[in-house]
Amino acid sequence: MGTPTSITVQKIAASTGVDAQLRLEFNYPEATAQLFSSFHTFSAMTAQVGGTLGSVLLHPRWHETDQLTIQTPDRGSETEFFDLIGKGYTYEINEVINCIGQGLIESPLWTHQNSWELNALIRAVSESANSR
Repeated sequence: MGTPTSITVQKIAASTGVDAQLRLEFNYPEATAQLFSSFHTFSAMTAQVGGTLGSVLLHPRWHETDQLTIQTPDRGSETEFFDLIGKGYTYEINEVINCIGQGLIESPLWTHQNSWELNALIRAVSESANSR
């Protein structure tokens, strides 16, 4: 969705100063993204993307899931399963290996510009959270 037009950050710090709980809201011209992490509360560790035509639910643990459920008003719910390759950064490592093998200095899947924009977003969130 690109760079958000505004960011709202709510943070609860632990006595050590680490972020014990963080709630983020990214606002875009036609969408809102809400993210939540916490050491204080239980989470189902799912992720959901919703829109006018339906939604997609990534099952627990969302960042390493092998299944997702697509929900639409006309078709109901359908769960899709797929092969998960490794954990963590396996896909990123494979892309780096692929790019090196092709002599590329930039991935067509994740450009240098994407990296700059993500870094700027992380910096903005960090600065906002630390100003509280």
